[in-house]
Order: sequence, then structure tokens, then C-alpha cells
Amino acid sequence: MKNNNVDIGTIKKGKFEFFRRVINKLQIFPLYTFWLGNWKKSIKEYDNIVIFDRVLSLTLVKWIIFVNRTCNIKIWLWNIPNFDVNLYKKYATIYCFDKKYAADNNINFLEQFYIPKPLSSINKKDGVVYVGYDKNRYKILKKVAQQLHKNNISYNFTLQKDAQKSYYSANYGIKLVDRPIDYEKVIDISNAYSAILELNISGQTGLTLRTMEALFYGKKLITNNENIRNFPFYNENNFYILGKDKRNIKAFLKEEYQEINSELLSEYTYKKWINDILK
Repeated sequence: MKNNNVDIGTIKKGKFEFFRRVINKLQIFPLYTFWLGNWKKSIKEYDNIVIFDRVLSLTLVKWIIFVNRTCNIKIWLWNIPNFDVNLYKKYATIYCFDKKYAADNNINFLEQFYIPKPLSSINKKDGVVYVGYDKNRYKILKKVAQQLHKNNISYNFTLQKDAQKSYYSANYGIKLVDRPIDYEKVIDISNAYSAILELNISGQTGLTLRTMEALFYGKKLITNNENIRNFPFYNENNFYILGKDKRNIKAFLKEEYQEINSELLSEYTYKKWINDILK
């Protein structure tokens, strides 16, 4: 895929995954390249290479340096915290979407971006949806479910379980799954409700994909991120802050949604992000 002189590639996963992990850990370059796409053939031509944390490994970084010693390697952290951040600083410039995390770890801040999926229609059915990993969210998710149930508000909560934790059967209507849900399906599920629930991990103040989905698909957002008030798109009709908002949550959902100015949305587009990270 090409866009403004940008090639987009990935790393094959699934096929011989066990061997890929072993070879990756042992940093055996000749064998490791088996899992790389056709882009590996032209790796010497690139001036800038951006690696997303989903495929990030020290083997990948070192292989790129071995093949192309003059390119600028940049790492985009979509998941924080990253406990190897100081290690990767030796080889690359690191960016993330959370201003506080960036400052605390002496890395670069870049605003979040999103590429919306074309939808035939935006569903405005009253209700709240959540799809995500546990990461110590189960306790607060149950509390929100109780609050919504008490107010007779429909909701659809799906939580990917932590393999190290036990879960009780009385889960307040929360659907517990063992494996990640395909992101395309997440969007389809979210589209059936008027509001999205966002539960940031402790200390996180940046904009997550849940916020992006709410902005680009015209949904309300219920969040525990108090910092949401400080963004230019904030409108109290569209955002409800858990533990801080004094309004009845049912009354909030009934308030008229206020459309977000397209100029504000342009600050969170892929085009803006790629131009900024390649500067």
C-alpha cells in the first residue's frame, strides 16, 4: 500500500509462530526475514522507517540497522507502558500519544491518529458499548455495568480475560472472552450503540482508540480520563467523566449530540500524523 511516498508493510504472524518467536529471541537475521513482507527487498531505499509497537522487536530494529545504516528509525508506541522503552532509545527515536508518559520517559509526544472505516450508517440507538482487554479494568467495568443496569440503560460489554486471573460467573452481564476480537468486528459492535465506554489504565491521559472512534463515528464517550476536558473538541453534551460528572448518566445519554468541527478532526487524521512523524 502506498500513500504520498509511504509504503506500508507488516510482519507475518500465525504461520510457524513458535519458530518465529524463537528466532526472534535468538536474533538470527537470515531466518528472521522469512516472516517479513516484500518490503524487505527494498529496505535499503528508505530514508525513514516507522515501526509500530505491535510488531516491535529488538531483532527487527537491529536487522534494519544492519541492512540500512543511514535510515532514521522511529518507533510509535500505541500501547503503554512499554517496559523496554529505554532499551529502544539506543537505536531509534520514540514517539507516543500520551503527553505525560512521553514527558516521564523523555520520549517524543505526537497526537493520536485514526483511520475511520467507511460505514453505511451511524447507529444512534441509546446504549453503551465496551470491547477491550482486562488490564485491571474488570472491577470498574462491573461498577459501570451496575450503574447502567440501575438506570435501565442497555449495554454490551465484552472483556478479554487475563489468563492469570479468575472470574466469577456473576459478571453483571459482561461477556468474557479468551481471545481478541477482530477490530473490524469491534467497530460493527460499537456501531449498534450511541455511546462508547473508555477505561484508561491508571496514569494514562492521552487519547485512546475509543476516543477516536467516538469522534469519527459521532458517538458519545463515557470515560475515566479527566484530561478529556482539556482537548479542543470537548463538549459536555458528548462526554461524561466517570467519578467526576454530577449528571445522571441516563440524562447525559438523552442530551443532543453536538457535531465535531471537521477542522478539529483533521488534527487526528493519518495524514497529519504521518507528516508530523516524518519531519
